[in-house]
Amino acid sequence: MKGPLRRPALFGTALLALLAAAAPLAAQASASDSATAEARRLLAQANGAVERGDTASAVADAEHATEIAPDLAEAHFLFGLLLARTSSSGLGDFSRRHDASAELDEALRLDADNPRFLIEVARLRLKAPILRLGAERLFRRALAAAHARGDPEAAAEVGAEIGNIYFRRYQALAHRRMILGTMQTFDWESAMRDPHYTKDLLLDYSTPVADLGETDHDKAELDFRQAIKEDSASEDANAGLLALLAEAGRDEEYVDAAENFARAAPGSARAQLYLGLGLWRAHRNAEADNAFRRALAGLTPAERRPLEDLSTVLRAQDAVAYQQLPDSARHDYERAYWWLTEPLRLTSEDEYRLEHLARVAYADLLFSAPDLRLRGWQTDRGQLYIRYGPPTIVATFAPDPNQRGSDPGEQGMMTTVWYYPDRNLRFVFFGPPTYNYERLAGDFGSYAENVRYGEPVTYDNVPLAKTMDSIPVQTAEFRPQGDTAGTDVLFFAGVPVRDMLKGVELRQGELVTGVFVSDMNLRDRVTRRDSEAVRFAADDQFERRTSVARLDTGSYVYRFEAMVPEAERAARGTGRVTVDNLRGSGFAISDVVVADRVAPRDSGGVPRGRGDFFIAPNPAMKFRRTDQVHLYAELYGLAPRKAGEDVAQFQVWVRLRVDSLARRSVTARIVGGVLDAIGASAKGDDELTLSYVSQESLTGRDRVPLYLALDLAGAPAGRYDLTVTVKDLTTGQFASRHRGIEIAERIP
Repeated sequence: MKGPLRRPALFGTALLALLAAAAPLAAQASASDSATAEARRLLAQANGAVERGDTASAVADAEHATEIAPDLAEAHFLFGLLLARTSSSGLGDFSRRHDASAELDEALRLDADNPRFLIEVARLRLKAPILRLGAERLFRRALAAAHARGDPEAAAEVGAEIGNIYFRRYQALAHRRMILGTMQTFDWESAMRDPHYTKDLLLDYSTPVADLGETDHDKAELDFRQAIKEDSASEDANAGLLALLAEAGRDEEYVDAAENFARAAPGSARAQLYLGLGLWRAHRNAEADNAFRRALAGLTPAERRPLEDLSTVLRAQDAVAYQQLPDSARHDYERAYWWLTEPLRLTSEDEYRLEHLARVAYADLLFSAPDLRLRGWQTDRGQLYIRYGPPTIVATFAPDPNQRGSDPGEQGMMTTVWYYPDRNLRFVFFGPPTYNYERLAGDFGSYAENVRYGEPVTYDNVPLAKTMDSIPVQTAEFRPQGDTAGTDVLFFAGVPVRDMLKGVELRQGELVTGVFVSDMNLRDRVTRRDSEAVRFAADDQFERRTSVARLDTGSYVYRFEAMVPEAERAARGTGRVTVDNLRGSGFAISDVVVADRVAPRDSGGVPRGRGDFFIAPNPAMKFRRTDQVHLYAELYGLAPRKAGEDVAQFQVWVRLRVDSLARRSVTARIVGGVLDAIGASAKGDDELTLSYVSQESLTGRDRVPLYLALDLAGAPAGRYDLTVTVKDLTTGQFASRHRGIEIAERIP
């Protein structure tokens, strides 16, 4: 029976479907009709228990069926199958495997050469290292029996098993390295102690051994393709072929095979999952997104949860809290996680989420161990692959009989090394050859958890992430003109076009920008996209862009994004902004805009607001030591100095305090703007405080612009806290705003 996704271990094959296929082939039972009928009822009841996850009841019902109808082959088959599927390959389960083998042998005695019985007997042999070599002979016997009885589904299933035998042999030899010099093999303990050991050995003291296992690889591919000819919708055969193609990096062939699988099995969510992986790796993003959506939609909630589970990509303590959430809260958490991590909303797909699903699909294909009841995402290799993506270097080393280690179970195991040179991450695994199971060696489990704490997940292999740049964004809040409700929030962004286009010969092209503002419930409040033709000047660091959004009081998350489609380069800036109510009855000040230049327009009248000024905002709020720091703000609700007058009087304090360097005297003076004609005082050694008193006419104005420039002569490089405080001298009310600025020795 073909399901959406193969269930782990016991649910590898739908048992009732196996029995339905086996029953017509079984020898006629000699037991009474009533006993046989009761036994069949118990078998159906056992299958129902399996579907509910009640394994103990299923085993008891199947065992009872063998007792009341000892000549019913399918009763012995189900009992043996349940025992086999609930046993491991360890010594502790030897007795259970023995009983399973006896029941399956009895089923074969009653129905000789039943292909499905033979398949399960052979699968049981795979769990026992001593008997493993004989499994292929039984599988080939099952294949002949399937052909003799005209059972193409069984023929495809057994063909996939034979293909997997050869594929596992190939994997034991693939990526093999020969160590140069006196060392015999890779030393796990040295790799753990010395952060340079892995890099030095892989790059300088070992060499790849070419073409090992190619015969097994070719044989596996032939078996998988033949099995697909038997049954083009076979999930096992298609999964085997796709795993082989994915491991070899044969992307175009993978997509062809995955599309064939999806056409042959249109109702299979598993086919859509694997197709999504291929389409994503082929950079067919929109099609990959659709395939993954179809895969998830075709699964039950229980089947879908492992694919969407975020535990692997969270820190351990966060994963525990996440797992304890009720279903609805966990769904909200997942939605928020992908909303916040999405690299670019200018594109129609969430590239990181697609990469996550692709990694889960790859782990399922390459690292699943059905005989150990493990799905790929449950294994050490699968979880690390989901976190950090494809390793740059994979190396395998032959078993070393002299391997040192505290765990006797580590002796004589094949060693696999994953190395990520960009972050100097190395993970060492060990496992028995020809088994598709490896776990972290020695103390690398603790090492992996330490890495996970510092960096739970990376998406360095996503093309968009490799070149993603940062956009500095300065936000500023102003009261709207007139009686309009809300607050105007300005986003001043510096698009780093020079860095974005580094290495790309592009003088002009399309620049796409976007502003996205959402409330704390992740509901979009502003979604704005713009596109324009731009000439890119090699000596310009930034393309400056300003966007205005009218927002109500509250907290918001914003994203400012830019993309040059021709170069496939992008940048983004994100942050949080808390919007105040600037329309109250009291005295208030807008945000302070930190700019490279602020100057009144030559309008011939009294400036009434920011529209009457040339303002060149500095998005990064970063200046050279020789630059002037220009400031602009607006004062609201100033009271007249006297009844019947339209003149307001106020005092301004500008304080600049060292934030992140060894303090030393800062001298400064205020130049330009309204201060050209008034006096100012500066005092303080550890911090700079400048103050002055001004008076302004209120006639025809609902606000008073405040603009000035700071000349930081001799200010050392570092971070500074800038505070502008204003006092209405009529009412005694204060209003204040803060900014953080940076003074640099030089700016690229």
